[in-house]
Amino acid sequence: MASDVSSGGDTATRDPEPDTGFEHRKPESLGLRIQHVLHSRPILGPLAVLLLSIIAFSIISGRFLSAANLGLVLAQVTVIAVLALGQTLVILTAGIDLSTGAITVFTSVIMANLTTKVGLPGGLALIVGLLCGLAMGAINGLLVTRLRLPPFIVTLATLSIFFSLNAVEPPLKTAKLGMPRTL
Repeated sequence: MASDVSSGGDTATRDPEPDTGFEHRKPESLGLRIQHVLHSRPILGPLAVLLLSIIAFSIISGRFLSAANLGLVLAQVTVIAVLALGQTLVILTAGIDLSTGAITVFTSVIMANLTTKVGLPGGLALIVGLLCGLAMGAINGLLVTRLRLPPFIVTLATLSIFFSLNAVEPPLKTAKLGMPRTL
């Protein structure tokens, strides 16, 4: 430290501190910290919405967390989850598949007809349906990879074809089953 004696006082002056390269920032607000966490981990956003929805629906209705209701919710989400997994794989490979819904509906119609009209056991009809869905997906894949057609055009065309094939077979009558009184 240097001593300043020119003014007659006995005050000491400090040497300037060396620059460390770090800026002194104000502490971030809670909102900014949450925003940084959500941007660095994108999975947390939908997870937070899901948890908040579960909490809100649990508060609104006492029956929301019942075993019967959770089973019903899981049964309804299963089809969408399977389609979403398939679409995720397609999107990750920078492609697009518009025909997944039509393929799902058509294979469902095939399986239902095999069990009700032909009399095949459910497990065998399921295997045949999965093989039909695999074949329809393979047609899309071969048209895109071997003939080098654009995926958007191929899947748009097969979407129309498979939905049209659904119209050829008249729909089955829905079986009305008794619903439990708790629902």
